Amino acid sequence: ISRQLQARICLAGIHACDTSVEVTSTAHHLGGGAAAYRGSRLLRALGDVQAARQHLLFSHHHLSELGKIVAGLDAAYPPYVM
Repeated sequence: ISRQLQARICLAGIHACDTSVEVTSTAHHLGGGAAAYRGSRLLRALGDVQAARQHLLFSHHHLSELGKIVAGLDAAYPPYVM
């Protein structure tokens, strides 16, 4: 597949990760006080999606370079878009 399509797929993954954090955060908020306890599934889910957001693959550091590729500009970065 083309570099532009690869970059768009990466951008979609970053967007999906951000959206999952927002949705889980809202669910945790709506869970009220019970969601604050250590055994809460909502608390666990919130921690999991926030940890995933910290992964290098979903870093916002990539956005400008991926945007360049989508715009048709030549960029050698990121290395996982070939």
